[in-house]
Amino acid sequence: MNDRINQLIPIAIDAIRIKIANGGSSIPKEYKGYINALGPSILQAGLIATLAFCTDRKKSIENTDRNNVLNALLFMLPPKAEREMHLLKYVMTECLKQDGQSYEQREKLATVDLDQKKLEAMEETILEMVIALKLALKTFKLADKTENSDQ
Repeated sequence: MNDRINQLIPIAIDAIRIKIANGGSSIPKEYKGYINALGPSILQAGLIATLAFCTDRKKSIENTDRNNVLNALLFMLPPKAEREMHLLKYVMTECLKQDGQSYEQREKLATVDLDQKKLEAMEETILEMVIALKLALKTFKLADKTENSDQ
């Protein structure tokens, strides 16, 4: 796990710079709390429940703090991940039991059946990415939203 996290840290730095800091070197200090809360929430409530809670569909995906953290995680996934997709939808699509139906077809039928082993592997991967984000966060200046001139 440590080697994997070490490999993810440079990717996490890029993800924070691009998805949260908008190219700057400082971010609002609220992000520290959002990122620190993700790991325990995933362990306590589960990956799907945590992602559902953090996904704010009432606001634009680009304009909410929690969604920016999820977008940073999505950025860290392999290039095959659709960058316009919500992280929750990506996880559910990747963890489907394979029977020839797409996520959209199953969603219409209300029969989304997830492969537990795939879900556990995805949860471990995302927990590693969250740890890398927490470590990468230490390379950025944390500022109040009003002080954050780099954003």
